Amino acid sequence: DFSNAIIVMTSNIGGSLASEKTRPMGFGTGRTGTREEEAAVEDAEYEKGYLEAFKAEVRLEFFNRVGKRRVVVFRTLNREKMEKILDLRLSELNARMKAKGVAVKLTEAARLRLLDEATSAENKDYGARPLKQAIEEELENALSEAELDEVFGAGDSVTADYDGKQWRVKKS
Repeated sequence: DFSNAIIVMTSNIGGSLASEKTRPMGFGTGRTGTREEEAAVEDAEYEKGYLEAFKAEVRLEFFNRVGKRRVVVFRTLNREKMEKILDLRLSELNARMKAKGVAVKLTEAARLRLLDEATSAENKDYGARPLKQAIEEELENALSEAELDEVFGAGDSVTADYDGKQWRVKKS
């Protein structure tokens, strides 16, 4: 019985629209409203583009069953939102490390490295996945190597740093 169920389906349909979206700047842009009014119009156009891409990709019967009011269009993540996601991911990492009695902190350079990797030109269209991958592939690997090298042990607080070339982990 699915009468009280909510089914969430995700898709990358229309994802290329995010990279195609450009905002005119400077003189002669044709803007006439306030910044908020212009943003609202731009958001409506952006959503309309996604809905059109979705409609073009799926069968009409499916689109009609889903209905355009039930489609949620996600916006591209900006740097500020990526920083919040980084904080959430670090909290999750620290929760796992707590089982070993270890607390992990990042230097500002390490934070910037992870954020820069996640928001680079080649990764910007992939949402928060590149941030998760950078944490797993870079930070967690550095922590694992430091633990194997006995840089830290149970009960220690550690600081992870990135010096521009490689990761360094030390006791805090």
